Parts: sequence; structure tokens; C-alpha cells
Amino acid sequence: MFGNLVERLASLAERNNWTHRTAYVADGLRYSYGDVHEGAGRAAAALLEAGLTPGDRVLLALPDSIDFVWSFLGALQAGMVAIPVNTDLHVDELRKAEEIADPAGVICAPALASRFSAPVIDPDKLRAPGQAPYYTGGTDAAGFGLFTSGTTGDPKLCFHTHADPEMFEQATNSAFRLTEDDVCFSVSRMYFGFGLGNSLFLPLSRGATTVLRSVRATADVALGIIAEHRVSVFYGQPSFYAKMLETPEDSGRLASLRLAVCGGEVVPESQEAQFRAALGSRFLNVFGTTEVGYALVANTPGAWRDRRVGKILPPYRLRVVDEDGAPVAAGEPGLLQLAGPTISLGVRKGGEPPRRLVDEWCHGRLGDRRRGRLPDRARPGRRHRGRGRDECAPDRGGGVLPAPRRGA
Repeated sequence: MFGNLVERLASLAERNNWTHRTAYVADGLRYSYGDVHEGAGRAAAALLEAGLTPGDRVLLALPDSIDFVWSFLGALQAGMVAIPVNTDLHVDELRKAEEIADPAGVICAPALASRFSAPVIDPDKLRAPGQAPYYTGGTDAAGFGLFTSGTTGDPKLCFHTHADPEMFEQATNSAFRLTEDDVCFSVSRMYFGFGLGNSLFLPLSRGATTVLRSVRATADVALGIIAEHRVSVFYGQPSFYAKMLETPEDSGRLASLRLAVCGGEVVPESQEAQFRAALGSRFLNVFGTTEVGYALVANTPGAWRDRRVGKILPPYRLRVVDEDGAPVAAGEPGLLQLAGPTISLGVRKGGEPPRRLVDEWCHGRLGDRRRGRLPDRARPGRRHRGRGRDECAPDRGGGVLPAPRRGA
């Protein structure tokens, strides 16, 4: 077992002969798996040369780009903790994010440098010649942090380990089944756990190709990218799918898709019917939280039901309980709990010890059972009905669905 995520990914690329395969098409340029890992090594060496040390937190204020990939992987390779942040946030929100993360350095373009007080590193500096060894702090060492949405106050940081992305990939493989032949494109950005899994963890674990675009894509631009690159796996929010499918003719422009994965927002019932009509069994709804790191519930091609997100993805577990924590009978309302190996409860400051909750039942926001909701993305105050087997659905036909997230 590898103690460093980047070493594991590099080993997969070498063992499976992916080194010369295209890993990314970023703003029109192609980068092989070899380029990705060579660039990560350069970035790791440059960060160490800049005076950062293993364990330091590094804030990444970068768009979805090859520089993001190199910076993120380089930080992990050097034993640092990468914390992506949305570059489109208001300056006050960026400063709040920096205050929470308390980083030793910030990687951002010079145009954003004045918005931060920590030392700023230009991503161009990370392209200088050099290589660094893989720092091994163990699979339980923190590798990256994700900001929660902050809908009930200031955002918090959920720290995930070098081992967590392998759990994300294993859990979702039964639904996605990515292969070397897949071309992926996600309009959900990499500063979110959903986007980070879509564009980095999952494809690099499976030898797939990913299209990156530093500027946010409109629906028309996304349709053009899907057509130009023959995208087979697309990831987006319901509102984005609605824009791409405004006319019946638009569904024909999605003919290359093998999977249309939807997450990040509640899917209105009328839109779900529209999406199913246009995409059929290729439309996959998923549910996850920042605390989990990626998806823990998903449907699968040919095995979906209306108004259901899908089945629980092992090794995660869900159950519906009463106010005393006892499981309720099928069809009875109750509170939703989750358990699994990657759950990380948010902390208010980056310097606080990570709050891991491995394979323990978690319910409510940071354990507040009275609110009856999952951490971070779940809908406030929503109660759920117990189910037979392992499917999930709340009362009133709502489905176990994530709530809208700003900027997703």
C-alpha cells in the first residue's frame, strides 16, 4: 500500500502503460500521464524550494487547468495539504477562506495576489526544472481539505487523507465503470469535492482522458466540447442539464455520452422526467457530501427508479432512525444517518486537528440529531422514510438529494 496518493497514481500509470496516453486536454493542449506526474514532481520540488515543508497547508486559488492539477498533486507529493478555493468568490470571502485555512502559502495568478496575506506563489514558478521524492506520512495523513458551503455560518474545512480517493473510486466503480476509453468533462469545478473527484481522482485512477476548461463553460460551450472531444462521461448540475436540453434537438448533441452524471443540486420532478426522456438509462443521479468527500449514493445504468437517487455504495452505509437512534421500520419517517471510512467533520480553523469519524454513525450537522439532515449538502429539516433493502427516499417523494450549492 502506498502512503502517498500521487505515488499510487504514478504507479498505476506505469503499471498499466498509461504513461503516453492523454490524461488531460486543457484549454486546447494535450498532456500525457507522464506529463502529469513529471509536472507534479516539478511542483513538489518548487514548493519545497520556496520554503514550505511537509504538513503545511497550501491554498490553491486556481481555475480548472493543468496548473491546478500540477499544484494539487505537487503539494500532496511533497507531503503538504492542498486546499482548493473558488477563485470567483468576492475578495472578502477569499480572505475569510484564507483566514480559515491559515495556509503557509497561496498558489494563485499574480492578478489575485493582492487578495491574500500569506506568501503567494505564481503557478509559473512551479514549472521550473526539478523533482522531489514522494513524502510518505502514511495513508491516514491529511492530503487535502475541502470547504463546506457555509450555508449556516462560516465555511468549515473537512480534511481527507491520501487513502480516501481510493475509497471514492472503489465506491463509485459499480456505477461509473470508467475505462481507458472514456473521455470525461465536468462543469462542476475542482474546488468542490464532486468536481475534484470527477476531473482528478477518478479518471487518473482509471486511465481516462479529462477535458479541462479554465473559464466556466456555458451550455452551448459544453455541448461543443462534448461534440469536439467525443466526451463519453459528462458531470453537471440539474440546472446545467436543463440549459443543455432546452430543445428536443439538443438531446442529439449528447449522443456520444455513455453516462450523464448529475449531482450538486436537487433534481425537480419535472426535470427528472425530461432528463430521462432525453438520456434514458445514461442519466445517473448521485448524492454525496463534503464530509464524505465524494458520492455515497448513486443509481446505475438500467437499474434506476423515479424519484430515487439510487443505492448505497459500499463501503458506505445509510440508515433511518428515530429520535433515540433506533432503526425505524420500512415506510416510517425518521432521521438519516451515514457511516463510512472517509467521513471528516469540519473544523473552524485549518490548524485544528482533523475530525475523522471512521465507520461511526453520523447524523445531523456535526452530530445535531434534532435537525434531521445529512452533513453539508442535505436539505435542512428533511425527514426520511425507512426503506427495505438499501435504497433511500424521504417522505413526499423527494428522494435523497443534495441541496443547491452556490457556485457549483
